[in-house]
Amino acid sequence: MEKKGAGSIEFILAFVLFAGFSAAALYFFNPSGGTKNLDYSRDYTMRELIENVSVKLEIYSVILTGNEPRISMRFSGINPLANVYATDYYGNKMPAWRNGEYVCIERDNNEDFSTIYFSEDLPYAGDSPNCPQSEKYKIASSLSNKVISENKILALNKSYNSDYILLKRQLKIPEDTDFSFLLEFQDTSKIGIDKTISVTRSILSETDRVEVLKTNGNVQFGRLTVKVW
Repeated sequence: MEKKGAGSIEFILAFVLFAGFSAAALYFFNPSGGTKNLDYSRDYTMRELIENVSVKLEIYSVILTGNEPRISMRFSGINPLANVYATDYYGNKMPAWRNGEYVCIERDNNEDFSTIYFSEDLPYAGDSPNCPQSEKYKIASSLSNKVISENKILALNKSYNSDYILLKRQLKIPEDTDFSFLLEFQDTSKIGIDKTISVTRSILSETDRVEVLKTNGNVQFGRLTVKVW
């Protein structure tokens, strides 16, 4: 009888020791709840962040003819709240104004090509000057896509620094997950923060090449890195 009781006690002690060891191993080797969960959190955070700082950008390539210094072009179906921005063949800014469905651009040296951009996040160019309607242009191609807005990611960065907890709730990021982001440009300018994270926590990161609509109206590529831990 005593031997049977002693065996039971030894079994219980062995089980307790095993459970304690397993819990400690899980904590030290997977403190964040598992790489699989972090994988999901990283992908979700990157997706939500990009969605929240993106805007629609419509791009038209236009062939110009004639020699008038100002040309008025018609674009149907454009968001009435979108502003306009124009560049020549080499990417240099051209004066451009919007008046409803019509866009007036001003050119020098008989430029024969222009790229016209429409977006709510483009700067307002002011009232359109006198610009007679013209048929001396041809829309060669059009493209509509989503790009990151520098205005929006600056606002996101401000929210991150002023009320991080509220921002996490707005992005629906789990309470037990933390994140940081950093948008870098070729000229070494940056938006965001590259946090120093405790080495006792698992960290996953993802970097994407993204197209960014700058506050000055230019469009350029940047590198967006998101970290979760």
